[in-house]
Amino acid sequence: MLALTCLFGCSGGARVEPPAASGADDASAETFLAIKRFILAKGDRQTFGNMYNHNPHHAFDGFDAFLIPDVGQKNINCDPALSDFDGMVLRTNSVEGPAYDEVKLDRARGRIVVVHGDEARAQRHLARMRAVATAR
Repeated sequence: MLALTCLFGCSGGARVEPPAASGADDASAETFLAIKRFILAKGDRQTFGNMYNHNPHHAFDGFDAFLIPDVGQKNINCDPALSDFDGMVLRTNSVEGPAYDEVKLDRARGRIVVVHGDEARAQRHLARMRAVATAR
């Protein structure tokens, strides 16, 4: 399993970057793009908060993924014709209530970074999404 390392400490909201791994890389730019294409092609639309409307969404086993526009609220209705998507919110529902993790594609590094939430949970979700998105 791919381990994540912290860029600025490992407190809540820390940005983390996974090291390169052999074999399948759940945090690569290619993984993010495959997941994004899968959600846009096979998902639906749902709003998860007050910042955006009609986010591209897919319900995975045990969690939901919502794409976030790369221009922020300039694309408040999440229209793929207006901008690309370089972020994703992952919502895990549990008896304690929902937990949210946010990941973003760092294009300069070609990596997915966790910008908010639990690194290990985000890593598990990325692995699951990659497996579903790349299954033939």
